[in-house]
Amino acid sequence: MAERPVRQIRQRNLWPGLAVVVLIVLLLCYALGGFLLLPWWVHKNLPHYAQQQLGWQATVGEVHANPFTFSAELRNLQANDASGEPVLAFQRLYVNLSAFDLFNGTTGFQAVELEQPMLRLDVLASGQLNLMRDWQQAPARAGQSSDTADIQSDTEPGSLRIYLQQGNLSAGTLVLRDLNKNNSQNNSVEFRITPLTFSLQNLATWARPGDIGQYRLEAVLDQQALSWQGSFEVDPMYSRGSLSVDNLGPGVLSYLLAPYMPFQLRSGRVSLNTDYQWQAAQSMELLTQHGKLTFDDATLALAAEPSEVAFRSGALTVDQIRFDLAARRIEVGKIEFDGPELNLNRSANGDIDWLVAGVRPAGEGFASRSGQYDSSPEFRWSVAGMDIRDGQLSWRDQVPANIAELQLNGLNLSLGPFTDHFDEPVNYRADAILASGGSLDVNGQFTTRPFNLEMAVVGNELALPAFAPYVQQRMAIELPAGLLSVDGSLNLDQQRLPLTGTFNGSASVTGLDTRLPGNGQPLLAWQTLQLAPIEYNVNPARLEIGRVTLIELAANITRSDDGSHDITHLLTPTAAAANENQGFIFRIGELQLDNADVDYTDRTLKPELTTRFGQLYGNLSGLSNIPPQQGRVSLKGKVNQVGNLDMSGSIATLGTDQQSDLVLNLENLELPRLSPYSGRYLGYGIAGGKLDLKLEYQLQGTRINASNQIILNRLELGRPIPSEQTVGVPIKLGLALLRDGDNVIELNVPVNGDLADPEFHMGKVMMSAFVNVLTRAATSPFALIGTLADVAGLGGEQMQQVSFVPGGIELTEASNQKLAALAQVLNQKPELILSIRGAAAPEADAGAQSPGALADSRAMALRQLLVNTHGVNSKQIFVSAPETDASVDANGNIAVNFTLDAR
Repeated sequence: MAERPVRQIRQRNLWPGLAVVVLIVLLLCYALGGFLLLPWWVHKNLPHYAQQQLGWQATVGEVHANPFTFSAELRNLQANDASGEPVLAFQRLYVNLSAFDLFNGTTGFQAVELEQPMLRLDVLASGQLNLMRDWQQAPARAGQSSDTADIQSDTEPGSLRIYLQQGNLSAGTLVLRDLNKNNSQNNSVEFRITPLTFSLQNLATWARPGDIGQYRLEAVLDQQALSWQGSFEVDPMYSRGSLSVDNLGPGVLSYLLAPYMPFQLRSGRVSLNTDYQWQAAQSMELLTQHGKLTFDDATLALAAEPSEVAFRSGALTVDQIRFDLAARRIEVGKIEFDGPELNLNRSANGDIDWLVAGVRPAGEGFASRSGQYDSSPEFRWSVAGMDIRDGQLSWRDQVPANIAELQLNGLNLSLGPFTDHFDEPVNYRADAILASGGSLDVNGQFTTRPFNLEMAVVGNELALPAFAPYVQQRMAIELPAGLLSVDGSLNLDQQRLPLTGTFNGSASVTGLDTRLPGNGQPLLAWQTLQLAPIEYNVNPARLEIGRVTLIELAANITRSDDGSHDITHLLTPTAAAANENQGFIFRIGELQLDNADVDYTDRTLKPELTTRFGQLYGNLSGLSNIPPQQGRVSLKGKVNQVGNLDMSGSIATLGTDQQSDLVLNLENLELPRLSPYSGRYLGYGIAGGKLDLKLEYQLQGTRINASNQIILNRLELGRPIPSEQTVGVPIKLGLALLRDGDNVIELNVPVNGDLADPEFHMGKVMMSAFVNVLTRAATSPFALIGTLADVAGLGGEQMQQVSFVPGGIELTEASNQKLAALAQVLNQKPELILSIRGAAAPEADAGAQSPGALADSRAMALRQLLVNTHGVNSKQIFVSAPETDASVDANGNIAVNFTLDAR
């Protein structure tokens, strides 16, 4: 009996020891498996797994595990893809499981630490990621189609409980490469993000009230930095925090933005800061607020001209950015630009580079990427305003024949609030300085749909030479000087087509200088042109100007060698055609001319002749093309500093057939200045004399009827001037016969014609009429004498001869009267010379002296009668060779003929 209890006692003492031994053995096996077997297995199978599942060649440095702390550490992993390039690596991976969480069905991690990781992500030419390609092409999936090679998971969402107390990634490197040749850079692109740090706290895949996860991500790419931090919850998905991107450079920006903008970003740095809230419950909700965007030192080039800078900006700042996805609304604070520079170019075919660059080819719009347009409600947006300070705008236009280049400096622009409600007015104000000279200030408001513009504009001394290429599109002139000032209000409205609008204000042009192209000859200049008030209506086109004041006008009109006037060639063919088709109406209340000079140069003459109309003062009122308006004109001035000019009359409505009546008086003109004209048509210069003109014009449409009274006072011919156009008649004789007793020639030369006839020239017609009168006097002098002398019953041509009774030197009674009348004219005009040619008829004078002696006797008898009886100066009488075979007249008398000439 004693042995059984002892045995039982021994058995009871053996079981605890055995349990301890078993426990120790188990612990030893557990420790052996954890400390040795697990590291060995991982070290052996991880490279094999990488090869089978991804086709990678992987090496592992050290593997450590601690089964008692539930931790494992893996060091120096290096994996290369099939091409031998590094794709994944890290220096140390540390994982520490939470044993307590394992007992309640949760995969919990107290800590996960990853040091110096490196991951390379490639976007391949096909658009696929390298990791997906390696997964699909791995040996484990050899022979499978791409449809079955996708990663499968049988785990239902939300069924796996994972908790991470602390996760850290430090000193990481992420290599991003885009090997697609069709990317925005048209070449392979690589970005190396390092160092990359990330921390994560309290991550749970189920709701944990009161336990909110925290995260923080920081990444650096060269000098560019990303910071993202905040809190999150997984069930439901919710996160809030802040995002900061600092100093983002042109390389990344160009890569990201190039598909959406047709520009090349040459330089620039972008920084963005914003707070956000994100939630994914029944619908996606995203709210960002307090955002701020800065864009410093931006430089853009257009794709078509990558070598030329299209835009440059010192600093762009946008604050108070708010984005609400649920409300589909974007709100932006004030946009501020410092020192922007914008270069605009218009090509010869009229395309503006920025607009052409913004046009996407067919099929490349944003909607076509998804195949359909987004049917969601439109985003609403608003901007608190915009300020541009010290900007620069350059404009280069190749449409004009001479390239136009304009530049605005010191550009300041301010826009008030504007939104997606395009019918709401936006206030604006802008001012700038024109690089070529002058300043511009505008302000007002506008709407874009429908278009409406209200603008108060003040332009001060804008240099006109900069706009010369546009002027030259319509007029063939050079514009070396001129300043434009304008002050007024412009209103445009396009609620309906066509565009309507008005301009009301005033304008002035000072210091204008225009010249003919090529030779630089002065054409038109003035000191001041003032127009006020101006009322202009866009459609229908109508212009009304209250008063136009023109001070110190200087105009030069030249008649070229071919007979055309330079001003007729000023309008370009395009402008002339446009003017013909314009239904433009206008009215000028009053035009005042103050101290104007007009030079008229005629180069058809040799030497050329210049006539100056100076010290012109005048007034023109009521000028219009609106019937039944009739204007009045009054003008006074000087001609060649000595002569007087006085013009007055009425001007009918322009463009109608109503009658205009004008009277022009020119007095005391110096005749010697007209020597080039007299030399051409008369063959003589003019040595002295004065000219008075009284011209009366009646114009009806293009028809003109003119009465031209010409008064030549003491005209004295000068030296002969060779000319092919001379009339070839005794000019001196004609002038002598036309002069009255006061040495004055007074003529009335009527002219009529059609101004629309290209062959009709007023000056030429007047000169031709004058020459015709002079020619008639010179070629039919005795006809004119008949009008000068009082000879009753005798015609002018009968004064050319006298008759003798046959056989002697006795004159007939009628011949005595003619001789007395002829003597009267000779005494009045001492410059006349009378030649007497004696005559005898052999049959009628038979039995008398010899015919020659009788003819001489008759000539001498006439000479003595003129000198002794009638008092004619003997120096005016000449006897010519006799005519010995004369005929007799109807009465049987012998005629003796006279000829006239002048000294």
